[in-house]
Amino acid sequence: MLVLINNKKTTIEEVLTFIYNDIESFQKEKESFYIEEFKAQNVDNDLLFDENFITDIAERIANKLEIDTEKFVYEYVDHAIDSFLDAFNSKKVQIKNGFNNLIVLLTQIKDGFREKNK
Repeated sequence: MLVLINNKKTTIEEVLTFIYNDIESFQKEKESFYIEEFKAQNVDNDLLFDENFITDIAERIANKLEIDTEKFVYEYVDHAIDSFLDAFNSKKVQIKNGFNNLIVLLTQIKDGFREKNK
């Protein structure tokens, strides 16, 4: 990410894509975990699952993913801000405006998640 910030040609879209890819990777990993967890809990269950049961399980997994993603985003943003402040203090940030813009962007992402989930 520091390379993106230090590049004068970096766009907001590139930064958001970078962040989104991290979030998407996290979500895929957690979704796989929850599906495997469900399979393990039902390995001995030879019952045919009806549509309502499947819908209920999918909704539960989606709810868990939403909660986990919100927590991940908060931690991700906090860690990113701390890391960039350390980089700035260590004089590793070459473009001050890019740094300031990133801090604002990260804060807005966190606030946006907070507002969405009120």
